[in-house]
Amino acid sequence: MFSKSPNPATRPATGRVALFGGSFDPPHLGHLEIARAAMEAADLDCVLFLPCATSPHKTATPPAPAEDRLRMLSALVHGHESWAQISDIDLKLPYPSFTWRTLNAVRPTLPEGTQLYWILGADQWNQLERWAEPDKLRQTLHFLVFPREGDQLAPRDGWNATFLEAHHPASSSAIRHSISSGNPRWHSMVSPEIRALIEEHALYHP
Repeated sequence: MFSKSPNPATRPATGRVALFGGSFDPPHLGHLEIARAAMEAADLDCVLFLPCATSPHKTATPPAPAEDRLRMLSALVHGHESWAQISDIDLKLPYPSFTWRTLNAVRPTLPEGTQLYWILGADQWNQLERWAEPDKLRQTLHFLVFPREGDQLAPRDGWNATFLEAHHPASSSAIRHSISSGNPRWHSMVSPEIRALIEEHALYHP
């Protein structure tokens, strides 16, 4: 149903891989647009979606179980498996989810010499100095930053970054709120397959 921790059969054949971490609660069409923009901007070989158990920068527990989020991610990347893959490796790591810990777990699963990128929003880009082990991240990663409403995009001294042109009105929090309030506007933010999974498993309903 979904790609778990990368193995030799699913590893990218070449060496430019972007890691896209997040709750993906739920994954939506904006996530796919961001991944496509990253592929084009950095000439990537693969985007690896990494759903996390708990982010140290978020206080709320994800409303949907990991199994459901993985199913929805699988639906999101269906038809795009040549460049979009999923790993559950972060879900298996100790609490809380830290980027440097994820990197240490993912790196051995990729070919030696793989150039690593990290996709994140402008809100997190502006808080990188507050992340755990920022020096390790600065030395290891090239960041691919997508815009978020209300957050400015500006270079940071000593950090490698490319700013993406990716604009999509969808957001996971807006989808959850729309579902819980009975507003159908969320239908246009997700694929039909993800909508079917949300309805089948009654996710995000009060």
